[in-house]
Parts: sequence; C-alpha cells; structure tokens
Amino acid sequence: MANIFLNIPVPASDGNGAAVDCSSQGSLRTIVLGVTPGPSGEGMRCTINIQISNAAAAPVNDNEWAPLATFQQDFGADQTVTVAAKWVRVMRSNSRFPSGTPSVTIGSTDDGTFIDNLPATAGNGTGAGVNVSALPPWKTVTVGGAFNGNVNVLVSEDGTFYATQFSFLGNGGQQSAAFMAKFMAVERDGVPVINPGQPIVNVGACAMPGGGGGGGGGGGLQFFVVPGVVGQSLYPVTLPTARADASYEVLSQVNSPAANLDKGITVDPTTITNTGFTAEMTAGAEAGDLLIFFVHDI
Repeated sequence: MANIFLNIPVPASDGNGAAVDCSSQGSLRTIVLGVTPGPSGEGMRCTINIQISNAAAAPVNDNEWAPLATFQQDFGADQTVTVAAKWVRVMRSNSRFPSGTPSVTIGSTDDGTFIDNLPATAGNGTGAGVNVSALPPWKTVTVGGAFNGNVNVLVSEDGTFYATQFSFLGNGGQQSAAFMAKFMAVERDGVPVINPGQPIVNVGACAMPGGGGGGGGGGGLQFFVVPGVVGQSLYPVTLPTARADASYEVLSQVNSPAANLDKGITVDPTTITNTGFTAEMTAGAEAGDLLIFFVHDI
C-alpha cells in the first residue's frame, strides 16, 4: 500500500475549479487547505466547498455534484473524511479582495475507488437491480440531477427481497456506509406527475479504512477476493497478511455470473487462525464464481 497526494485546483475568484479524477485513492482521505497570504498578509477571505461525484465522467451540471466538506478559515485547516469518491472539485464563493491564495490537496492510500450507476425510474417505482457484489464494502452513493420526490437506495442479497439503505428526501447529496450487498436498486416515491425530473444515482466503493483491496493490514480490516475453482466447495483460505491474533470474524458471499447457480458460503469459526480460515460453499464453484471475504476485528 502506498499513499497518493492530489492537488484539487482552486479558482482565482468565485466559481468552480476543474474536476480531478481521484479514483486512484482509497476511502480515508485528508483534505488540507493551505493559504499563501495576500499582499498585506490577508487570509483567503472566501468559502471553499469540496464537492464530489461518482459519475463515470465528470458532471457538467452543478446539480450533479454533492457537498463533502467546507472551509471558512482564513489561514488553512484540514479535515479527514471517509468517502468513496471518483471525482472531486472545489467550489469557491463569498470571495473578498485583496486576499490570500488558497490551495487544496487530498492525501489518501492507493486502494482505489470503483463505481457503478444505479438506474432510476421516470416516476414512482423501482429501477432494475444492479449486481454490485464485486464492490468493496465502504460505499458512497451520490444523487444528483433535477428531480422531485424521494429517492431510496435499496440493497439485496438475493435480488428478490430488498431493504432501504439510504433515503434522499426531496433533494440530492451523498451518503456513506459500510455494507456488503449483492444487488442495489433505486426506488422513487412521492414523485409528482407534472415535472417529475430524473435523479442520477451512482455508487462508489473502496476498501474499508485501515484495510486494502489486496488484503490491508494485519490489525484492522481486510477485504479480498478469491477466484472459485470449478467443482470445489471447500476452501482453506490464507489471509493476504497474517494478523496478530485470531480475534476476528469473516463476512463472506459469492459473486456469480447471471448464468450460474446462486450459492451461499459460510466460514467455520473453529477454523479461524491468525493466518487463515476454512470456507464452504453450498455447491461446487462454477466458472466465473468469485468468493468475497470481509475480515474485521471483534
């Protein structure tokens, strides 16, 4: 695991800076605001808003960006956030001159951010479920666009029964949480017949803070994927990084192509050691099956 530091351009006056692709970064991000004093020692004398999006391409419309952090200090500050965000930009407002020159840099690990789009219906109803089982556990949903009514983001482990994970009531924004889901879908309710609008819903995902996409550290959280072996159901699994002890538990699921049989997977807690554990599928693996494990301390 390495650290990555990215500069986020700040406009010289009120307005939006260029969007920066931060998909190389992980979920734990520290935003540092620096200020070069003005000609008479002035501070930045403005408001700096950090905005995010998980769209495939950087959005052009302002209503497709969600707020993440705000700075109003004259001479610099920092904020540490946990977020899965592909695109980041700076919106500057309330500028007064003369002033100092603000700069924004974000530091993070190189775990990476993965995204997917969640389709929404044109009116009341539930959009098609999207298989997100290959996404890491820390997820941030961004909702943008011009729309009326409410947006509920649903999760499911079987594609049939769904539960509400996030609700955006009457407007967009962003929300984050750690969870594993095989499917996600968007439900709209309270949508007027006249001027329903259309929400744009995207999800970003990263490894958990303190862990990495390839296994993470030995003392915190780990997330990793094991390819299935055709016909094999019993899997002795070696942790990517040995842990200090066996005080952890394992959440697991199988990500299968649509043509494959849905399968469950369990971990026998009596097999857990500081170096690995044994998992068993309810049926032998088929081509394309991926076994997903999320390991965390207890």
